[in-house]
Amino acid sequence: MFYKLYIGLLFLLVPAILFEWIEPFEQREKLFFIGTLFGGILPFMWVDTLIYSGWRSIRTIPKMTSIFLKSKRGATLSAIAILSLLFWLSPVAINPSPYRYEMSIILVFSIFLLWHQPPSVLFLGESSRQTGVVLGKFSSSVLPLRVVALLDHRRTGYLVGGFSILTDNLRTQSDYHWRQTVDDLADLLPTIILDARTDKEIVVKEVAMIYGNKNRLSRTYFISDINGNAPALAANGLSILSEGVRSIKPEEILDVVKEMKNVKNDR
Repeated sequence: MFYKLYIGLLFLLVPAILFEWIEPFEQREKLFFIGTLFGGILPFMWVDTLIYSGWRSIRTIPKMTSIFLKSKRGATLSAIAILSLLFWLSPVAINPSPYRYEMSIILVFSIFLLWHQPPSVLFLGESSRQTGVVLGKFSSSVLPLRVVALLDHRRTGYLVGGFSILTDNLRTQSDYHWRQTVDDLADLLPTIILDARTDKEIVVKEVAMIYGNKNRLSRTYFISDINGNAPALAANGLSILSEGVRSIKPEEILDVVKEMKNVKNDR
């Protein structure tokens, strides 16, 4: 599905190894090419995003900047990045690297692409291990498309797969920003997955926010348990048989990936 990423990695990795082995090349050229390797990987992660979501996904970049900075990790990571660059580029540094400016440009470029890659999927649900398992499995399957969520990673357990708690977890610092962030993401992203296997208040509210908007509902998959029970739907007077509701069981999560592939191929 995402063969372009692997082809791109191959074209970057092979020359990088050759540059490291061939002695005549100067250290400056080696550093530049190795930096290009890491900085060049990220654009390939954007290719399938643009194919799947279209060029209109570029419009999410300003909004994602705002959302990321309002998240708990966003403000912290941004401050660390700025502070690190200030130390790195300090004019009074002792024995500074002669290539620090080139390396800084590549670093900033890489961080920008990583943090601003337009997301393709919004994953909603309770901060629990059962939600974390499904999120990890799904994010691995759609890589390099980006999946974002607003979860407490301390309660979801270690998330394996393509989901990064550093850059993809947009958990906010207040309830006001939470609702605003969910509203923004639900309107922007082409696919929404909501784990409805709980009756927690916040998930019940998320169901209401999705079901009350036909456009959002048409892009949403609700996860029920193996018996078809979905307490968050029930709390809103709904069920998996309600009009407009598309439900899947946890083991069927990869069916969403197949449908996303079909949508991409139709464009």
